[in-house]
Amino acid sequence: MNGDRILDIVAVGLALAVVAAVGTVVLAAVSAPGAGPSPPDANWTAERVNESHVRVAHAGGEPVEREHLAVAVNGTERAVAWPDVIVEGDRGVVRASEGSVVELYWSTEHSRRTRIASWRL
Repeated sequence: MNGDRILDIVAVGLALAVVAAVGTVVLAAVSAPGAGPSPPDANWTAERVNESHVRVAHAGGEPVEREHLAVAVNGTERAVAWPDVIVEGDRGVVRASEGSVVELYWSTEHSRRTRIASWRL
């Protein structure tokens, strides 16, 4: 094989390796955990209303948009009738039998779901 041809092949291989490395670094930076906005600084409470329902309440702090909030009971997401923007004093009721684990999650379109509160009620 010609020496120039070998150098060309090595150069192409090296260029491909550099492009792959840069692409990997960019992909890792974009999809890294913790990337994106943080949950609003808000306090939450949960209390049993009766044998079959729990009330989750915004107990102070920053407002939270409804579309970013989810409630799960024993790992299953449940619908809650929240206002569009949840502020201190707003409450939602969810079906949860006694001993259930109620979890509150926050997420955005571009971030992972983050558990912001959890109760066993």
